[in-house]
Amino acid sequence: TEFTRIRFVKSKEEMLLHADLYVGGGMVNIWTRSIFLRATNESKNEEENLTNPPIKHEIMHMVSLTEWGMPPSNNTWLNEGLATYAANDCSGYSVGEIYRYFLEADLLITIDSLTNNFYHTAEMVGYHQAGYIVEYMITNYGIPKFEKLWKNGFSTFETIYGFPYSQLEKDLNKHIVELYPVSPAIDWETLKEGCK
Repeated sequence: TEFTRIRFVKSKEEMLLHADLYVGGGMVNIWTRSIFLRATNESKNEEENLTNPPIKHEIMHMVSLTEWGMPPSNNTWLNEGLATYAANDCSGYSVGEIYRYFLEADLLITIDSLTNNFYHTAEMVGYHQAGYIVEYMITNYGIPKFEKLWKNGFSTFETIYGFPYSQLEKDLNKHIVELYPVSPAIDWETLKEGCK
């Protein structure tokens, strides 16, 4: 019910001017209820100048942060994972398909790295891996438990879910292989450059 301003900018420099950050895709300021999205790249070629701004991703940040507050630092991966799952499309692949590829290619990041150093992990892997973990948690265990984990921190996982994270990871990996018996033929060199 609260007003949210969504502003599209043309460059990282304009993002810096309006949002006070030099970022490529988008960012949310929950205090001013503003979402900033870069809708063009810096190419001089007019046909290459259109991009796909992360509208769903950034709006999900606004919704979840407004509703549940800022998660503890060890839950940054839940914040980014939920936003990535909300968009659920990267170059035509779902977070599940991308996760399955990462599992096959042995690219998955440890949960310790996701919880303790999320922004220092490989961006394309971290965001999409977290996105599928979030999808699996919400689909199989519901929003109320997810919200509790969001608010209380990753150290409360076992208390909230009733089993250790290692069990969730084992079940999730079994499920994704059943869902996609053959790993998608993703061109990692192209995908790691970003979603199109």
